[in-house]
Amino acid sequence: MSVGFGLAVAGPVSAQEANDTINDSDVPELDGDSGNVVAELDDHTRIVDYRFGDGTVSMEIKADRRTTIGVVDAMAGIGEDGATTISETTHTVRPGTETVTVSASSFAGGQAVGVSARGDTVRLSTAADGEASDNPLAYFGGESGLFTGILFSLLASLGAAGWVVWQEESGVMKA
Repeated sequence: MSVGFGLAVAGPVSAQEANDTINDSDVPELDGDSGNVVAELDDHTRIVDYRFGDGTVSMEIKADRRTTIGVVDAMAGIGEDGATTISETTHTVRPGTETVTVSASSFAGGQAVGVSARGDTVRLSTAADGEASDNPLAYFGGESGLFTGILFSLLASLGAAGWVVWQEESGVMKA
């Protein structure tokens, strides 16, 4: 089953290995089937609840008949250099309500997964905090880039002022 959805991000990504090991302590608790449908995957399969935890997402899926779903980590490799192989995890959901838990990486504080069944795909996500880096000086090349720029500007202005004073025959008369 192939997941064909546009979760591509322009820019480089990196190669990484899939981590299929999930600890029970990382799995978030679900409230149970509240009867509300979060998203419909197809006519017979619905997501009724989901929770993102520390590196995982748990989804409660209600199916009217046996269905195979595919889950893809939408944040895999984002923010890193190189190529990333994004593997699809497939699960067979039996009629009734079943909980599926998969690993989900995060970027800038947000997590996202794509869930598909019979060609239809739904993206489940959390809001990102908007900060891709914890360093506020990253836009200036970090601490060294910022301070190097300040030092270069200071030396250039002192050099220009020295040149003006040196070129005057009797000192600076007017500024």
